[in-house]
Amino acid sequence: MIIVITSSDPQCSLFLRHILAQQGFEAMLASDCEEALSLTRGGLVDALVVDWKAAYAIALCGTLKAAPQTRGVTLIALIDPAAATEYPRYINAGVDIAFVRPVDPVRILDVLRTEPASLVKENSVLTRHSRLRHADIVLEALECRVFRNGREVQLRLIEFNLLRCLIERQGQVMSRGELIAGAWPKGVFVDARTVNVHIGRLRKSLNFVPGEDPIRTVRGVGYALNMTEMDIEGGCPSRISQG
Repeated sequence: MIIVITSSDPQCSLFLRHILAQQGFEAMLASDCEEALSLTRGGLVDALVVDWKAAYAIALCGTLKAAPQTRGVTLIALIDPAAATEYPRYINAGVDIAFVRPVDPVRILDVLRTEPASLVKENSVLTRHSRLRHADIVLEALECRVFRNGREVQLRLIEFNLLRCLIERQGQVMSRGELIAGAWPKGVFVDARTVNVHIGRLRKSLNFVPGEDPIRTVRGVGYALNMTEMDIEGGCPSRISQG
């Protein structure tokens, strides 16, 4: 796995490269956002760790996610505590996960080790069935793809897992804590506001295809899908208990 690291703090870059190398990752350093963009566009890069002022980092991530050849690169942002309120802008720019500094390198490693298939939990319905259906939404587990009304919906890994959680328990309200446990890598700290931002991004992606908004917000509690019918290939019951 090839990682590009770019930071305004050279010591931070060197430290992260050392940690990643010890864990078997190949890490390249970029002196600024322009070089990071060039390296990532060159292909073969799996992830980018960016640690710059919000304006520069957000512009870089937005450019990478907008381009087809770099859209699949995992983007990890380190945010200065003074800029923590910028978190929603990072997410909207396409950052897959953002940490407010200081951050334990183990948390970054957890994200880098998380492959799409590993986001499907062992107790998930998806470990036994390859497809989940909710109304006009179809979730293909093995391929980590989502379709609505026959059109593919581009989702990032966190949003994919949030949708999976909601479909598996459609008709039931899931608390933010339950969604965090089901959608994020183990050991990654996530607060309630982060869940709200990602649900908003999931809702926006799903509603890009014409159709009713399938996600219901239950104030003070969490989120749920409005309908209860579920079609799972492989003979699973078509309705989830409302208990």
